[in-house]
Amino acid sequence: MLTAYLRRALELPPHVAAMKAMQLTRRLVEQRVRRRRDMRSLTFTVDGPSQLMQRLTISSDDVPETLAAILPELTQRYLDHRFELLGSGWVQVRYGLSARGVEGHRFPPAAPVQADRAGQWLAERVSAANLPESRHLWGLVDGLYEPIDWQIDFKSGFRWDGRSHYRDLSFGDVAGVDVKVPWELSRLQHLPQLATAHLLAKAGRAGFAAPAIYAREVRNQILDFLATNPPCFGVNWLCPMDVGIRAANILLAIDLLRAGGVTLDVAFERAVANAAAAHARHILANLEWSEAPRSNHYLSDLAGVLFCAIYLPADDETGAWLDFAAQQFGEELITQFLPDGGNFEGSTNYHRLSAEIGVFASAALLGVAGERAGAFASAARHRLNVRPPLGSGQVVPDGGAAIVRLQAAVDCVAGWIKPDGRPPQIGDTDSGRLFKLHPVLKDAAGEICEDSLDHRALLSAGAALFDQPAQAEKTDIWFDGAVIRSLARGRTLQAAAPPSVTPVNDVRALTELVAGIRTLATPSWREVLFDLPGLVPEQLASRFFPDFGLLVLKGGQTYLSLRCVSHRPSSYTLGHYHDDDLALELHHGGADLIADPGSYLYTPLRSARDRYRSAPAHVVPRPKDRSAVELISPFAISFNATARLVHGGPTGVGAVLEGPDWKAFRAVLIEPGKITVVDGCVPGDLALNGPVPVSEGYGRLSERMNRAKL
Repeated sequence: MLTAYLRRALELPPHVAAMKAMQLTRRLVEQRVRRRRDMRSLTFTVDGPSQLMQRLTISSDDVPETLAAILPELTQRYLDHRFELLGSGWVQVRYGLSARGVEGHRFPPAAPVQADRAGQWLAERVSAANLPESRHLWGLVDGLYEPIDWQIDFKSGFRWDGRSHYRDLSFGDVAGVDVKVPWELSRLQHLPQLATAHLLAKAGRAGFAAPAIYAREVRNQILDFLATNPPCFGVNWLCPMDVGIRAANILLAIDLLRAGGVTLDVAFERAVANAAAAHARHILANLEWSEAPRSNHYLSDLAGVLFCAIYLPADDETGAWLDFAAQQFGEELITQFLPDGGNFEGSTNYHRLSAEIGVFASAALLGVAGERAGAFASAARHRLNVRPPLGSGQVVPDGGAAIVRLQAAVDCVAGWIKPDGRPPQIGDTDSGRLFKLHPVLKDAAGEICEDSLDHRALLSAGAALFDQPAQAEKTDIWFDGAVIRSLARGRTLQAAAPPSVTPVNDVRALTELVAGIRTLATPSWREVLFDLPGLVPEQLASRFFPDFGLLVLKGGQTYLSLRCVSHRPSSYTLGHYHDDDLALELHHGGADLIADPGSYLYTPLRSARDRYRSAPAHVVPRPKDRSAVELISPFAISFNATARLVHGGPTGVGAVLEGPDWKAFRAVLIEPGKITVVDGCVPGDLALNGPVPVSEGYGRLSERMNRAKL
């Protein structure tokens, strides 16, 4: 990090660099002061708001049958504290569990706990100053409840110390350990599913337990988390993004319970309201904002602040939160989504996450439109001690340009998903979501698990937000659309016409490209034929996303995509890009013939991280011993080559990748019943790369390989 600061400082004028150095020094001093205060003080909010607002009006009739059918079995596992996240398999998460390990890395189990009702067991798990309030919160837990170990990576067995201040904790420095595992569990995205199960059980739907069981479990898990994770302590306060997602899921789950007729007891409602205030304040004190383009992390921060603002009673502080989030969302949608709607991070799955945040945030703001409009003018702005400049930028949902970008972002997903509802796995895949209201389940090695690559729920949410009846008819089997409509109080946004870019249409150039490749020496080119019964070229419709860098042809039972990035602005963060220019995906007859392999893991195994973002893992032509990128660090990559689309249409696809002293070529010839791929390079021979297992979402390797040929 220090190196990055120094590099940036050298790029700035001396007076600007000096000013920023002073600002950085001040922030570091403030952080030290806050840490010292936190270590000896109560960090819980105990004198904040005492009640929560209701935002949803929803009933069991709004729950699609596809969701109602899977919730009984799925929520029973949550009741047993069994979770399947990031390729873990189903694990009962408790103190003293014995983990399976990750690629041979496995840590011994800690001692189990005897969770007495008085909370004596918490003395070894929370800071001394927070212990009385932790015991109070634990004392509100009812029934025979076994606590969840929220600090453990339950894949490797490694635990973080819940008594450590979040600024003293680190990650990514121990092989096999994945901080994303406790973060993912502590997002509490399963709680809205439990609350939805309560809604269905209350309506007398078959297969469910008694309604009170689901309501009690939501209550107990929230209290368990709050008691064992005081603000600013433990690994689950380390990343503001996860703090924001957690806050939104807690509040939405509570609202779903209340929509099902649950009356919150005073002590619990006060505890959750105070926790929401603590979450929002923590996020605002640790915003993942920078002058360079931000990322999905900052959008998640804003979502957390926004949901806390709309669910807590209106006052100067929450009014400032609300208007800050509205303004920042407007600016970020324009910054983070390119003119064609694609997300700047170069990943289809991070695109889904950021678009989902934008859709739900816009619905939340529509829901309070008029009710709390213009609060910023009278809000106590001094309460917002934040780094982003508080200008007069566009406000979502009022900002026209921001809404155009958001609509284009949703349309991108419709344009590039395959017939099975999955996108090509362009760039990184970490399975991240804001909400998992309607999980898609699949069978993996005889066990059900979530299919995190299915993006159709976002289309349902987008159709509801932008009032697209034709699209809604195809997507109303998803619960997300119903929640969006309720959250927005029936209000919608005017759908903008999505940008339409015609791909380069130059059949002659494609013919010349193929002829040129075939004149190369044999080791420098190859040709592979795919027999595709039923392929009719005239049925293929083309979509081109020039800013994102993706060409898609699909129609009938055939889907083909080509990655082709012609420019990458130097001011953008490229940490989620892969060396995948000219990568091909081919789907026909319900099966992938060529697939991007995904990402597998991030920090636990550096070798796996680099392998899955390098050219050899992708179906790309490259000269032997040449690369289009330099892998600088796990989340930094630099490019030395640029792609150019030669032709794209039902007759075929052609593109060229130009490096500093080399070129790679790819042509795809489309004919009735077959596709021929012709690759070449100069100088030297084409690299011969072996196939790799496809990662079906983050952390989950499948038996499928990324290519049948090539």
